[in-house]
Order: sequence, then structure tokens, then C-alpha cells
Amino acid sequence: MQNIATIPRVPVIPARTSSINQDDSTNTNPLEEANQCIEALRDEVKGLGDRLNLAGRKLKEALLAHRQKERLYVDTTRKLDRIRQASGF
Repeated sequence: MQNIATIPRVPVIPARTSSINQDDSTNTNPLEEANQCIEALRDEVKGLGDRLNLAGRKLKEALLAHRQKERLYVDTTRKLDRIRQASGF
């Protein structure tokens, strides 16, 4: 986790008045730019959360399949042991 002192601070920009020309519309406000970065980061985190949920579900499915195969193996070995005992081998 970052120390608060190492996080860069966003400078406060005074509010613009209507007397200023609107020609600088191509220049973006640093606060808006920071907001866009935060939104992009939020989307990435949401996507990461979705991928983690998917990975968790796949893991549970794999564990369930493994348990089922293990049960089948144990049942089969028990049946074979019973057949061996019944046949006298």
C-alpha cells in the first residue's frame, strides 16, 4: 500500500468564468482526466473481479469432477475386491 506522502496531489484549479474564451475546449481539465482514469481503473477492477469469480467457479467444478472420479475409483476397487473374494482368487 502506498504511503499518503508518495501519492501525487491533484492541483486545485479555480473555477472558470464565462468571460474566458471557450476556444480551449481541446484542453481537458485535470480533474476530468483524473476522473476518467479512475473510471478506467474501476472498470479494470470490475473485470478482474469477474475473472476471479469465473476462476473460482471453474476450480469448484474441477474439484467436484475430481471427487466424482475418486468415488468411482474407490467403488470400482471395492467391487473388484468383492469379486476376487467371491471367486476365490
